[in-house]
Amino acid sequence: MKIMQIYCNKENFKTVKFEEKLNLIVGRIKHEENFEKDSHNLGKTSLIEIIDFLLLKEIDKSHFLMNGKFNDYVFYIEILLNSGTCATIRRSVDKNTKISIKLHKDKYQNYVNDTLWDYDSLALTSKHDEENPKKILNKLLGFNVLTQYDYRQTINYFLRTQYDYADVFKLSKFRGKDIGWKPLLYELLGFKKENVITKYELEENKKAQEKKIREIEQEFSINTEEIDKINGLIQIKEDEKIETIKTIDMFDFYLKERGLNKQLIEEYEQKISELNTSVNASIRVSHLVPLC
Repeated sequence: MKIMQIYCNKENFKTVKFEEKLNLIVGRIKHEENFEKDSHNLGKTSLIEIIDFLLLKEIDKSHFLMNGKFNDYVFYIEILLNSGTCATIRRSVDKNTKISIKLHKDKYQNYVNDTLWDYDSLALTSKHDEENPKKILNKLLGFNVLTQYDYRQTINYFLRTQYDYADVFKLSKFRGKDIGWKPLLYELLGFKKENVITKYELEENKKAQEKKIREIEQEFSINTEEIDKINGLIQIKEDEKIETIKTIDMFDFYLKERGLNKQLIEEYEQKISELNTSVNASIRVSHLVPLC
C-alpha cells in the first residue's frame, strides 16, 4: 500500500500529493514574526492524525478534529494497492462513523463531487464482514502476513509521532499490557506467538496468586496484644466451664437423692397397705367364729 494523495472538500486544506518513492514532509517557518516560535508545532503530527483518521481509526471527542471547527470537512485519501489499482476512502468529520470506498484504475483522481461509490456510507463498526469497511479495506490491502491481525494493528508502527521513538517497539499509544502487542511483533519476526502469550498468562496467574496470599495474610494477621487478649478470654471460658460441670454434677446428685427418697416412701406405703389388709382380714374372721 502506498498513499498517493490526501485532499478535502475545503479549499483552505491544500492537497497533499505523494510520490511513489521516498517522501519527506518538512515544516518551515516562513514569516519573520514567527521565527521565535516552536518549529515542532507546524502540523506534521496533525497530518499523521488525519492519515490515521482516513485509514479508519476510531476517534472520540478528544481528537483535534472534534473541536467543532471541522464539522463541515470531508477528507479523502487515495492509496495505491499491490494489485496496481487504487482505492479512495471518503470520511467526513460530522458523520465520521460512515465510510465510503471507491475503486479506480487511474491515480491522482478527485472524487469530491462524485456520488457513485463502490461501498457507500458503511458503518465503521459493522458486525457483518461484508459491510465492515475495515474488513473490506484489509482484504483490498491483501494483508495476509499475519492472518490473526488486521492492518489497523500494524499500521501504528508506521504512523509514529515524536513520542513513539523512545521505545522502538512499544508505542506511546499502546498503554495496555505487553501481552497486547508483543505477540504480534514476535510472530512478525517468525516466532510462535503462543510462547509469548503463555509466558504472560503464567506471569499474570503468578501475580494473582501472590495477591491472594497477601490478602489472606492481612485478613488473618493478629498482633501480640490481640493474642494475649484472646488467651485471657479462653481462660475465662475454661473457668466458666469448670464451674458449670460442678453445677451439673451437684444437680445430678440432688436428682438421685430425690429418687431414693421417693423409692423409700413408696416401699413404706406398700408395707402400710399390706398391714392394713392383714388387720382387716383378721377382723372379718373374728366375726365369723361362733360364741360358746
